[in-house]
Amino acid sequence: PKRKSASHGEAGYPRAALDFYPTEPWVTEALCRAVEFDNRGLLWEPACGDGRMAKVLHTWHPAVVASDIADHGYGASGIDFLRGGGEWLAAKRAGPVAAIVTNPPFALAREFIVRAVEITRPAEGKVAILQRHEFDAPKTNRPLFRPPFAAKLILPRRPRWNDSDTASPRFPYAWYLWDWRYQGAPVLRWLDDRAEPQEARRGAASSSSATPRYISATAGNCCPSCMP
Repeated sequence: PKRKSASHGEAGYPRAALDFYPTEPWVTEALCRAVEFDNRGLLWEPACGDGRMAKVLHTWHPAVVASDIADHGYGASGIDFLRGGGEWLAAKRAGPVAAIVTNPPFALAREFIVRAVEITRPAEGKVAILQRHEFDAPKTNRPLFRPPFAAKLILPRRPRWNDSDTASPRFPYAWYLWDWRYQGAPVLRWLDDRAEPQEARRGAASSSSATPRYISATAGNCCPSCMP
């Protein structure tokens, strides 16, 4: 029988232990082109897996720390984000947590968001969480999208979650952004696709407003990498 596919969203496929599904680098690059993170504090990736997301973040931010509850060969292992991590960070003496960026285990997404928003509050920081496009639809998730929720940034392509899977990915995904300094109603943006031909990207950019990268000051500030 045909093997069930995680990327295609089929039921019955064998799930990876601890929901370990590494994020393709282009997904994180799309976020970093669109969102400016404060470089005066730490940027924490608390479900780093094999480091694919953290490695991209390192190219954009000077102080990235990475951890995971399991050992996947990257970052600090044995750090349970939901029940601690503070002592580990304190030992680094690298300043406050100004941002948390991660793709959390699917079943723990809500808990990760609540915890991350709480941690970043003292520094008035940002939280970026990767989830399915429809994550904001269920009634049970509505409390998550009160302030400081700031933006939903929709990916231009569907991520693939298994390197050996040849099935076409089924589910679209988005970055959900919470920002303690943001003022105004949440914004909705479609991120551009750097894999498209250069001519197509140039045409899309010329048709959009020339606004700066998304910053926390006021509503609607988004980058040329976002399509209105």
